[in-house]
Amino acid sequence: MTRIALTVFLVAWLTGCASTEPSTIASDEAEIQAVYDSIAAGIEARDIERVTAHSATDARVEYADGTQLALADWKESARAKWSNFKRAESDFVVTSVQRNEQGAIVTYVEMDDMVVVDPTTKQEHHVEYEGEWCAQLLHTESGWKLHRSVEQGRRVKLDGKIADETRRKT
Repeated sequence: MTRIALTVFLVAWLTGCASTEPSTIASDEAEIQAVYDSIAAGIEARDIERVTAHSATDARVEYADGTQLALADWKESARAKWSNFKRAESDFVVTSVQRNEQGAIVTYVEMDDMVVVDPTTKQEHHVEYEGEWCAQLLHTESGWKLHRSVEQGRRVKLDGKIADETRRKT
């Protein structure tokens, strides 16, 4: 009996049935990167609904300066800011995925390159944003949803000069 059990275990291990964790992690990373790629495309298109389609209804954002926004407040803020975008290019790079009970803790870097029109002077400005983020994503039947996103730090350049460099206080 022990010999049969050992043989079954050995066959399962050799065929990859004993642990699917590495392939699951790779699959999670690919799915989560696809979520952020869609968010980047939404930013470039200034499509707030596309961006927020990847958020849980109770999603929250916390910026490095301590500002916290619920999803509805973030949408309102984005509408106001995005109306001044002339052009936006956005890229997100997922740097780590750690599975947990709710889904996954994800770290990523967001890079945005924008041309923004000052509503008062009508002057165009080149804005570069790079932010480091940590987020809790929920794994739902409809896919991965952002639940809480926390900006760890950011660097913003305005017309090539650093305008804001903020790190989250721990």
